Amino acid sequence: MVRSLGRHVWPLVFALLGTACEGEPETVVMLGDDAVIVENSHIPQESRVPWTIGTAPELSIGLGEAEDAHQLFRVRDAVVLEGGRIAIANGGTGEIRMFGPDGAHVVSMGGAGEGPGEFRRLESIAPWVGDSILGWDGRQQRISVFDAGGQHGRTFRVPQFNDSFGPEFLGVTPDGRFFLRAGFPQRDDEPFRGMFRPDQMYALLTGQGELAVDLGVHPGAEGFLSAGGGLESFYGHPHAKSTVATVWGERVLISPNDVFELRAFTLDGQPSMVARLDYETARPTQEDMRHWFEDFTADDTPEERAAFRRTFDEFPLLESFPAFAAIVVDELDHVWVREFGTPGDERAIWVVFDPNGVALGRIETPPGLEVYQIGADYILGRARDEFDVEGVQRWPLARQ
Repeated sequence: MVRSLGRHVWPLVFALLGTACEGEPETVVMLGDDAVIVENSHIPQESRVPWTIGTAPELSIGLGEAEDAHQLFRVRDAVVLEGGRIAIANGGTGEIRMFGPDGAHVVSMGGAGEGPGEFRRLESIAPWVGDSILGWDGRQQRISVFDAGGQHGRTFRVPQFNDSFGPEFLGVTPDGRFFLRAGFPQRDDEPFRGMFRPDQMYALLTGQGELAVDLGVHPGAEGFLSAGGGLESFYGHPHAKSTVATVWGERVLISPNDVFELRAFTLDGQPSMVARLDYETARPTQEDMRHWFEDFTADDTPEERAAFRRTFDEFPLLESFPAFAAIVVDELDHVWVREFGTPGDERAIWVVFDPNGVALGRIETPPGLEVYQIGADYILGRARDEFDVEGVQRWPLARQ
């Protein structure tokens, strides 16, 4: 059930959210001072959208196939392009590998190196103007563009924003601009030891790599800052809060995962929508911390485990898990938000929002599938077999 309210009606919201029939979610839409506010009531855990994901992939690339081009290693991204072609960012070789709709290899572009069109750390790919494709090199902080035939067009480095460092590529807007974020160095007056959450700057760049829109500063990823031997080290905490960001049609999402809330901005940097879900996050336990440590250090030597253990024992027990772990916007502008889950639960449960910020229900994606892209009738992601061999799979999706 969806209700629309006027501006400045906060005292009424919580009463209205309680009037829905038992088990029936209710959504209240308001006009806030700066953006539309969408309040979604609690969704029962068993609630599911009336969509069906196939019981098996309709296409697999890799997973033990003999042909060299099908042997994938350190896959970082994959995307279905116009005509059904599939591009894969194969980080192990620094190549963007193109495959036909049937999975046949078409062409490979790029490669490991520092020359034009080469990558030191190929992290993500995206469709570009026309039928071109671009690749993001996180190590060299530059973008390389290739045409449909695999020919390298140009490479350019992303500029630094003010005193920031380490730009990260987040996507391409419909008008061909690049969505990026960058961190800031620690200031002398910030804590030397303990939990630390640096800020990050978000921006849109033109297709020529010039700053177009400053999207402001938002909270970054938490971590544990420690010191020893005159050195500072920043460690990712297993239950750290962060900010998840991506392109959402003619908007961008910049959403801290402290609470279950989507924050959308227009492409000129103005607040557009805040979509909230009534959602209770669980509290981590010492057993959760132990479980994470054992899993994280499973392949370490005893000496490596002991060295990290000394730092890990200083990690604090946080008050709550993050509300969500990832966001994927599908081809129809629905927003899929993957719940953070709890240690030991291998399921991937997503809450789906429609283009207006209304929560529709949950859906579960195949176990072990890292989702990269969701189309109108497919889900594309990375999978591993029992021997840890990587592959990219396309799963059928039926919407009702």
